[in-house]
Amino acid sequence: MFLYASREDKVRRLLARGKSKKEAEQFVDSVDQERVDFIQKYFQVEWPDRPIYHTMINTAIGDEAVVHMILDLMKTLEARVAARVS
Repeated sequence: MFLYASREDKVRRLLARGKSKKEAEQFVDSVDQERVDFIQKYFQVEWPDRPIYHTMINTAIGDEAVVHMILDLMKTLEARVAARVS
């Protein structure tokens, strides 16, 4: 699963949590670079390489909607596994 948002949305969330604009921008950039490095090291692909994910959710739709989508996806996957087992 790939949760994503625009850089502006990520910065805005951090600003709402009390970070300064400079801190928020630096944090977003450093976390994104860490993701690039991790995906390259363990999967040998460029991040974000969309085909490596089964699901992509833009978090700009809001936290509650994202949580509901994840829970619905989990139920769907559990039902598929149960159907294969029986």
